[in-house]
Amino acid sequence: MKIRLDTLTKLALLHFLGWIFAQFVYVPMGISGDQGGYLSGENLDSLDIYTNRTDFARFFYSAISIIFPGVLAPLVVTLLVSVAIYSSSKFFLPWINKSAFWLANLLPHFLIWSSLASKEAIFIIPSIYLVSFCARLAFDLPFRSWKISFYFMILIFMFFMRPTYAFGYGYLLISSLILSKSFYLKIKQVNFIKKLSNSSMPILGAFFSGLILLSIWLYIFFAQVDIHAYMLIFQSYFLSYDGNTNRYHIEWGSAASFFSNMHWGIPFSIIGFTPAEALNNLKYLPAFLEGIIAFLFLLWLLIKLCRRSKVDANVRSAVYLCFLPALIILILAHYPIGIFNPGSAIRYKQSLAPAFYFYPLFLLSLSIKNRYYSFDENI
Repeated sequence: MKIRLDTLTKLALLHFLGWIFAQFVYVPMGISGDQGGYLSGENLDSLDIYTNRTDFARFFYSAISIIFPGVLAPLVVTLLVSVAIYSSSKFFLPWINKSAFWLANLLPHFLIWSSLASKEAIFIIPSIYLVSFCARLAFDLPFRSWKISFYFMILIFMFFMRPTYAFGYGYLLISSLILSKSFYLKIKQVNFIKKLSNSSMPILGAFFSGLILLSIWLYIFFAQVDIHAYMLIFQSYFLSYDGNTNRYHIEWGSAASFFSNMHWGIPFSIIGFTPAEALNNLKYLPAFLEGIIAFLFLLWLLIKLCRRSKVDANVRSAVYLCFLPALIILILAHYPIGIFNPGSAIRYKQSLAPAFYFYPLFLLSLSIKNRYYSFDENI
């Protein structure tokens, strides 16, 4: 007799198994991030929880621990993550690529860091709902006006929890709203943009993406002292902690080094460990292989979106005017965070999973939905 489980049950079971592995394998190995501090029960009554995201996370998990003590608190949160993934994906599931959907959910460190008491687990919940809303906007699906205020409140919370990443998510939300016909703000120029030809849209997308890069370069060039100080904050934050995987040799002494390290820093801030690091210590090899799969998965989704954009105007405008610029912002925000310690890179990038993997999958599923109904109407 076969037991058939629905998607929510599968997701909950998956996150439960991730919680078991995280708590009983990763924590004994000494890899638990700030979980100990978050579950300590300190600063429950401190007003700092409204201004300091670390104190808020400590308060959040400690409050849950009142009913679900100890490591049961992160179990509750990871089950909430599974519910958030299901409810935000439910509309898209009939048309979504099932293999790709489960790959996004099965990436081991996505499960692990959403199963530990972490800021990532908290951040994933609002961000998965936000990208779901943005995908609906790209296809002009109707929505109630109160949702605009609701998602901007979500975005404010995301700025509080992860300000560096929230800029990319914020761009995605604002650009998606502007392109939506259902949004009350009607801009004639936007309607013109959506009517551009297949050849013009990639050029326009490249223009917007280039404009973002140029703006960053000009800001760095004309404000070197401030940017250099900002760069040193990232460096000191990660290298101030003793870690076997810290990269002390990286040249980071000037604003120019922000660009000179990009060729390797951007891909390996996403992958995590380099081949040399994995081969020197084979216990890092599984994480390296997962990083390669995750990186190639992102590239595969980008290729699928670009191909689909050739025949679908909604995908075209969403990809070139919303997703690609947002992706550049997110990658550039993550890059200086992810180069000094591969373990930290793997941990922090889990906050990007909703934008990296789920948003493209949602867009592709809606494109398939439209193609299916268009074909059905022509029969």
